Amino acid sequence: MEPSAYRQQREAAEQAHQLASQVGLRQAAKRLGIYRDALTAAFRQWGLAALERRVGWQPSRFLSDRAEAERAFALAERLGSINAAAAELGTTWPSLRKAFTRHELGTPARNPEAIRQRSIDAARQRSGRPATPNLDPVFVALNHGELPVRARSGWGVG
Repeated sequence: MEPSAYRQQREAAEQAHQLASQVGLRQAAKRLGIYRDALTAAFRQWGLAALERRVGWQPSRFLSDRAEAERAFALAERLGSINAAAAELGTTWPSLRKAFTRHELGTPARNPEAIRQRSIDAARQRSGRPATPNLDPVFVALNHGELPVRARSGWGVG
């Protein structure tokens, strides 16, 4: 098995160490896609200072920093979902909800268009081809003679 990039490159290890100092070893390892023990070994190899032990529950940066909570809130509104914002920020939706409540930010407004676009993007990733949303039935009824009809691929082939 080949050593991790953090054991091969001091600069990568230093950046990972800085991240771990901010968010904790467990969260840093999760974000970087590496085992905690491997990350710790890399820090030791390069002579980087041992991380301060975080004992027990630690508040998230969103809970303790209003500016971070506001940034997360704006992202949740833009994405139309607390879950999507949490995934992008590397945290959990309950953590964001708790921060929004503590800082009295309320609940982010839903953004149906952003949700729809994420759904289309996810479908495109799964199938490997663009997903075409269904046409509004009222639009179809009003434009019946104007809409082209195309054959569906894979149907009636035998």
